[in-house]
Amino acid sequence: MAFNTARSVAKAKVPEARRGIVKQVKTKIPTWLYVNAAAGFVATSIVVLAIRGVLIVEPIMPCSERIATGTVFGLQSKAGGPVSASDLQSRLGGRDWGMLENASVQSVKDGPAPVAMHVALPKLATGTSASSARSGMGFTWLLPKLAGATTACLTYDLWLPEDFEFGKGGTLPGIFGGETLEVPGKAAPGFSTRNAWGENGAMFVRYTSDGDARENTLAIDPDNLRLDRGRWLRIEQEIILNEPGTNNGQFRLWVDGKVRYNEGGIMFRKSEAGHFRGVVADVHYGANGADAAAIPKGRNSLRITPFVLRWQ
Repeated sequence: MAFNTARSVAKAKVPEARRGIVKQVKTKIPTWLYVNAAAGFVATSIVVLAIRGVLIVEPIMPCSERIATGTVFGLQSKAGGPVSASDLQSRLGGRDWGMLENASVQSVKDGPAPVAMHVALPKLATGTSASSARSGMGFTWLLPKLAGATTACLTYDLWLPEDFEFGKGGTLPGIFGGETLEVPGKAAPGFSTRNAWGENGAMFVRYTSDGDARENTLAIDPDNLRLDRGRWLRIEQEIILNEPGTNNGQFRLWVDGKVRYNEGGIMFRKSEAGHFRGVVADVHYGANGADAAAIPKGRNSLRITPFVLRWQ
């Protein structure tokens, strides 16, 4: 009996010991520990958000989807067919080159538009000067309605054949502006942003600013943006003019709806007289279109759909 009693006492003491352990576990945590833990959580969250801000670029809606007012540089006749190169040239008031030699408007099957401008880029004889015929074509599309706008958006689709040779690079259409100065022999101050490609098809932008005749480059990561061949590419560029004399202008570029360049702090104009004027539609190899050495051999060409220009 004594043995049984001792064992009963031992059993009775076990729950008490366990209750003692539970009481120790439930001991109150100091307030300072909560404060330090909360501060650590906040600091970690800030670091995570900072890293996210660097690694994740929030999408920017293409300007064609944000700006309603606009117009199209039509390439169709009243009957709906392609216009002739001579009819197209007559609309330009003599501000063109290479139109009759290298440009034509053709119907397009399964494309983003029913017609497109076909531009031939033939090889030129070595020693060709700037005053001679150039490979490709170019013209300026003037829109007086743009004069009061602070934002302009240009959209077009580009198609390069699968065997297209990039050569040493080339130039594509873009937006231009500046002062309206009709003085013979004197160039008006202006700016331009022309899309371009490099030797391996890497895309970038050539731009000039008011009062600076030098051509600068807005470099885009060549490993992430190359012009594909054998399919249509939608290209959009947007300029937000700076306040006169202030470096707060903005330039954006989209390819197939994805923003590929978004840069601020640009001075396009120095005075209030600088305004949007239209589209500079240069299409050729090289930077100036007259460098015969920059043009590869072969029968190279490309297609561009009608320009759509929007503004606000």
